[in-house]
Amino acid sequence: SLTAGEGAGAGGAVTITTGVGTATNSGAMTLATAAAGTNGNSGAMSIKTGAGGGTTGNSGSIELATGDSATAGATGDVSITTGAATGGNGGDISLLVGEGDTGNGGAMTLTAGKTTASGATGGDLTVKAGQGDTGGDLILDAGQGTSVGVAYTGNITVGVDNAASVLVGRSANDGRVLLSGMVEAFTFKIGRQDHSGLMDKHLKVDTSSFTVPLLYPSSKYGFSVNVPGAALGDIVQVSFSSSIGELYLTAHVSAADTVRVTVHNPGHNVEAEQLPAGVFTVVCTSYA
Repeated sequence: SLTAGEGAGAGGAVTITTGVGTATNSGAMTLATAAAGTNGNSGAMSIKTGAGGGTTGNSGSIELATGDSATAGATGDVSITTGAATGGNGGDISLLVGEGDTGNGGAMTLTAGKTTASGATGGDLTVKAGQGDTGGDLILDAGQGTSVGVAYTGNITVGVDNAASVLVGRSANDGRVLLSGMVEAFTFKIGRQDHSGLMDKHLKVDTSSFTVPLLYPSSKYGFSVNVPGAALGDIVQVSFSSSIGELYLTAHVSAADTVRVTVHNPGHNVEAEQLPAGVFTVVCTSYA
C-alpha cells in the first residue's frame, strides 16, 4: 500500500517517475496485477480520482497521454485493448460519460490526428463492428428526450461541414440500405451510367376535388394548377384519383409556378365521357 499523507490544506501528492537515460531511452514503467493461480481470476485494477468534497467540490481529472516528440521524432501510440480469451468471450470496453443533474450532459469527442505536412492526409477514423460467423452490428443513435410534454430527441449529423462525399452501403447490388421515415435529398441520382440524371427538384400538388364537365368526342377541358417552384422546362406528370376510361391527360408548365392540365376526349370515341368528381395530382421534376 502506498498512500500520501493527510494535510490540513491539500493532501500530499504521489509521484512515480522512471529514470532518465542520459544517452538513450528513459526507463519503462509497468503497472500490473499478478497472474491468477490454478483456479482463480487475475486481480482487478482500478485507476480513479476521489470524489469532490463539500457542496461545490469537483472530482479530479484523469489524463492519459503520451509525451511530445523531439524535432524529428514521432509521438507515442496509445492502445486500449482487452486480452484474448480461451474458452470464454472477449472482454468488453465501455466509454461512458457520467450522469449529471445540472446543465447539459457531458460531451464526448473522438478526433483523428491533424497534420501540417504539405501534401499529407489527416488521420483516418475507423469504427467497425466485430468479426464472427455473423458479423456484429454497428448502432449509431442520438440521445432520447425525456422532458415532460414535448420531448425532442437529438439529431445525427454526418459529413455536413467538410466531407467531399458520404458513402453509405456497398457498391455491389447485393447490399441493402434501408431508409425509414421521411428521406430528403437536395440532389438525387439513380444509376452509374454516364447519362444518369441528377434530380434536383420533385414537386407534388393535389387539387381539391371537383367535377370536369361532360366531354364530347374531339373535345377537351383545361385548367391551371398553382405549383410553387414549377419552372418552364420541368418534366410534368399528372394523374387522376379515379379511372379516366378512354380519356387521356396532358400537362405542362405554362408559366412560373403554374401547370396547365388538359383532359382530352379523343376523336375516335363515339360517346361523351363524364369523369366522376375527383382529385388531380400534378408532379414536376427537373434535373441538374
